[in-house]
Amino acid sequence: MELLSDYVRVYDDALDPEFCKKLISFFEANKVFHDPVDHGGLPTFTQYNLTKNLGALHPFSKELADACKEHTKKYVDDLKIKFLPEKHSWEMFRIKKYTPGGKDRFDEHVDVADHKSAKRYLAFFTYLNDVEEGGETLFTGYNGDMNHIKPKSGRMVVFPPLWLFPHSGLPPVSGDKYIISGYFHYL
Repeated sequence: MELLSDYVRVYDDALDPEFCKKLISFFEANKVFHDPVDHGGLPTFTQYNLTKNLGALHPFSKELADACKEHTKKYVDDLKIKFLPEKHSWEMFRIKKYTPGGKDRFDEHVDVADHKSAKRYLAFFTYLNDVEEGGETLFTGYNGDMNHIKPKSGRMVVFPPLWLFPHSGLPPVSGDKYIISGYFHYL
């Protein structure tokens, strides 16, 4: 029998580091589309919504979708999952940037918190750069920390976005942290 922590999977080299650099450069070159995000009046990160701003045919979409599909198959095989939906849709890909200084972080939360987000059944996020100090993703559980994941370029994290998997994005210390995130939706 698997533990809850087994359902948080980390796959290194899910995206090529050069592709990650292109995504970061694209993000930085398109500041006009950046949206600051805050929770409770606290800045948490700045994001660029690829689907909203350039549509589903964005030049990065295919490579991102292919990586998510490939690692979903690995996830299903690793956990011997029998009932993952065959048909799905995507939620937009978002590039997020967290800057050092303690303000940019994402305090403990879950990714399905209301009726609107209940269509999410699998979450993906991929670190686009290495962060030497800070910036970890911390999954918490009933017995304390389940997983403490260090940002590494190309590292993908796959997990159910449900109430059983609270997590937080710790503030980066040594430099900026970039991630790209997305979700599979039930049809």
